[in-house]
Amino acid sequence: MQNVLVWTTFLAAALACGATGCGDDTGSGGTGGTGAAGGSGGAGGTGGSTSTGTVDLLNGCDAATAEDHTADATTTVTTAGLTFTPACITIATGASVKFTSSSFAVHPLFGGEIDGTVKTPDATSPIAATTTGTEVTFAFPAAGVFPYYCDEHGPGGMAGVVYVVAP
Repeated sequence: MQNVLVWTTFLAAALACGATGCGDDTGSGGTGGTGAAGGSGGAGGTGGSTSTGTVDLLNGCDAATAEDHTADATTTVTTAGLTFTPACITIATGASVKFTSSSFAVHPLFGGEIDGTVKTPDATSPIAATTTGTEVTFAFPAAGVFPYYCDEHGPGGMAGVVYVVAP
């Protein structure tokens, strides 16, 4: 009985598409159906919904693909050329991140967002503005999302995010 019901549903859908045309899920309209003797084909179907599959990135990062460091008490992020490595990390609450650079005078570190060339420093971020030295460590006592960027090279993509999650 179930097979007859499934087959009947499939046949009804096929006949409907043949008579009126069906769209697909790529956003294209379907083709018109074939007309019977003396009849005309159906109109093309309406396009289906589309999805670009894009994810809104924050400072070039996506929480789903951030490097997992939740088991580490301290994670080191280094400057490598004009990038931070690793740039996108997830840590547990109570952990720390040590930023190292050949020179924070050359790569000034700021907590905040960068979108294109627009920099938005975040004075409440645990990542304080750092413009001198070669090493600085920040503690992250509470869960949250903490973007950061190089004030000099951020518009070129030198940015990242620390995602802090409860263990």
